[in-house]
Amino acid sequence: MISLFFPPFVFADEDSFVLHDKCITNLFVPANEYFTGTDICVLRDAHGIILRFKIENPKEEYKKLGNHTKDNLVKIVKFLSEIKNTVIVRVHIGNFSKNTTKELKNWEISTIIANNIEQFLYNSSDSISKNRISSVGFGEFLPIISPDKSICDNQDRVDIIILCNVTED
Repeated sequence: MISLFFPPFVFADEDSFVLHDKCITNLFVPANEYFTGTDICVLRDAHGIILRFKIENPKEEYKKLGNHTKDNLVKIVKFLSEIKNTVIVRVHIGNFSKNTTKELKNWEISTIIANNIEQFLYNSSDSISKNRISSVGFGEFLPIISPDKSICDNQDRVDIIILCNVTED
């Protein structure tokens, strides 16, 4: 069975990454404290924790990362530099490609943004290696369906997923 949340081409052994008490204590609680008062939401996921923030202007982000995105990524880089966990960058955007470009589809635009974010992360710190980060663009797929429209429930968003390893922190 193919998991929509964890593409099989990213990791061969997806069962080794699950949310557990050690992960909550060592990652979720410190992340929640670290990102309090920022535009970054910290959420729990079946495989770890999610650092989520809104993409302010997706029409421009695929050309060049905006200042809002860069400001959030700088904060995230500082946190990721302190841990060794594997990270997946997921980008979700709404249906705007028809207004922006006829050559690219939404998932292609979100993939470009995800790749740019991945590159920003490993270029910003020597402790974040390329083999530690994967990225994927989902476009308008996997939208958030939620009755309450909090800052964490935005369709145009970046999800930085920090995986929890069963044998490590």
